[in-house]
Amino acid sequence: MPPSSRRISRRRNVRHPVSWVVDVRNGEHFLYASIANVSELGLFVSTMTPLPEGTELELRFQPPGHDAFEVRGVVRWVNTVSSGVPNPGIGVSLAGVDEATKERIKGLIQAVAYVEDDDIA
Repeated sequence: MPPSSRRISRRRNVRHPVSWVVDVRNGEHFLYASIANVSELGLFVSTMTPLPEGTELELRFQPPGHDAFEVRGVVRWVNTVSSGVPNPGIGVSLAGVDEATKERIKGLIQAVAYVEDDDIA
């Protein structure tokens, strides 16, 4: 089974396509990238300079119409430019998110899903 198929089959939460700017920090290193999709437990950060698996990150993003989110995450998988994939970047799982932030993220996901459903109708 190709790696991308295995990765999809392990997902527990539906990912929703978005296009949000995100600031990614790892120590003294900064990435200015974009979030391509989001779920309650993670997100995909599109970047031409992905960080290695296991890297701990601080992420800051502000979806349109919402307050900014500042969360921690861990790189779980990497799509590199050299691997020939059309979408280089990193799969990030959220880590150490408090209950209030979890609820805000759930509300955000519901809003994104509602817009997706509205686009289909």
